[in-house]
Amino acid sequence: MICIIAQQIIYIMKKISLILIVLSTVYIGSISTGCSDKPVATPVPKDTTTTGDTSGNVVTDNQINIGIKLYKLVTSKEGAKGGYSVSTSKTTISVDGTDSKNGPANFDIKFTGTKAGTFTVTGGNLEFACGRGELNTVYREEFGAAGSIFTVDITEYGPVGGKIKGTFSGTVKNLKTGQSVPVTLGVFSVTRETDQ
Repeated sequence: MICIIAQQIIYIMKKISLILIVLSTVYIGSISTGCSDKPVATPVPKDTTTTGDTSGNVVTDNQINIGIKLYKLVTSKEGAKGGYSVSTSKTTISVDGTDSKNGPANFDIKFTGTKAGTFTVTGGNLEFACGRGELNTVYREEFGAAGSIFTVDITEYGPVGGKIKGTFSGTVKNLKTGQSVPVTLGVFSVTRETDQ
């Protein structure tokens, strides 16, 4: 008789243990999945990309979209400059930098005068060229806007030491293949150097 009672107690203890295991699993599962009455805030991603330069010599206000690739160019101050030539009556803007995803790219703009305004290749007062890929490699592509529809809007033309700013867009041709490629979202902001 004692043996039968002991067996029944063991059977009941096993059932209670099984119930406790199931309940603790459900409880732990609800904690780990974040189930609660309070809404869970979605974390906002933070851009922690750094250029590695803390000297203030980095320029990040220049970009160009060549075809389907957007280049947000990080340059040194020497890699983003503009200046006026008295002998040719033209302003030249040169930007040469690197995008963290798409790699190196550059663009050069040359237009007549020292004033804000709209300049076009077809109007004869603008030259534009750009390139992407590392110089002197087979991956390098160079483009020119000669004979294409291309526009540059100079929105600010500051004094020497000030800024020359603007936007650009149009069509360029691959200098090797002759293929037309759209250029969009062009933005620049360079420091005006001493007139030459």
